[in-house]
Amino acid sequence: MTTRRIRNIQKKDIPPLSCLCFSMPMESESKSKKWVGRTTACFPATTVVEAWAIAGNFCAAHKWLPLDTCCKIEGEENEPGCIRLCGSRLNWVKERLVTFDPVGHTYAYEITESNMGFGNYLSFVKLIPAGEEGCQVEWAFEADPVDGWTKDGLVSYMQTALEAMEKAILLNNGK
Repeated sequence: MTTRRIRNIQKKDIPPLSCLCFSMPMESESKSKKWVGRTTACFPATTVVEAWAIAGNFCAAHKWLPLDTCCKIEGEENEPGCIRLCGSRLNWVKERLVTFDPVGHTYAYEITESNMGFGNYLSFVKLIPAGEEGCQVEWAFEADPVDGWTKDGLVSYMQTALEAMEKAILLNNGK
């Protein structure tokens, strides 16, 4: 696991969900056991509270990812059991909130349906203080291998998404 300093990035710099095409995995990778991955990013100019205002709204991923939609389709927003639909012109995913802790700044969610080949997928997001006025965002997952994807490709996409998250947070806070 590496922690990288985030560079200035705009939402447009992240490939849209419809462009998520990674190289075909090697035969051994596609048939291997669960993928486990994690990426982290340090936001030195963003407090946990500022970051949570964007990252902690489960049904508003479209505010920091290039999505055409991200909306609640079932349950109470930011309550375990809530299901959101995230999508673009070509690809979509339904995700169920498993845990949500606004005090601890953590949540977990799982993919329930998608047209992108995901089977079992569970993801964890955690924000922790870093320095006097900064925070660190950790985004981890456990997933069955997905045909047409690689684990490293998925981690790379997540890292780019965290970079866009920081930019959205800074813009939201007028920094």
